[in-house]
Amino acid sequence: MLTHKGYDWSQPLIEGPQDTGFASSFITTNGIQNSPYAFLRDGYLTMNVSEARTWPRGMKYTGQYGKSEVKKQGEGDPNWESSAYNMIIVNETEAFLDNHLASESDDPFFAYVALGAVHGPHTPPDYYLDGTPIAGKYSSPHMDMLFEMDKAVGS
Repeated sequence: MLTHKGYDWSQPLIEGPQDTGFASSFITTNGIQNSPYAFLRDGYLTMNVSEARTWPRGMKYTGQYGKSEVKKQGEGDPNWESSAYNMIIVNETEAFLDNHLASESDDPFFAYVALGAVHGPHTPPDYYLDGTPIAGKYSSPHMDMLFEMDKAVGS
């Protein structure tokens, strides 16, 4: 999809959040569980398409934040880490809130923060942003992901 000649990624995502009135967005088009394994900011890819890689189905690997997995084959960012997904979303949301409060504190906003905790792959990070151990805390990776979600909501 990312390298298909029919797509022009120098243009914003068609029918994305910016087309429905949102001034700012940070999204994946298919969440944590499907390709493209990449983020879009304000309708534009945050990666260089020429660097896209094809992630094979069932790929398991250890990244900077813990064990990651790609369940379905597809293209994406070569630096994709499923174990970092929620922390990236939290950091982006925090940056948005800080910026909003500093520059537009009287303007209303809507933040839809879609965490990947309930979707596979269930690949919790080794540690949360505050240093709390996450992976291995409970008897299943899914429960670890829900624990991480609790941490994220409380951040």
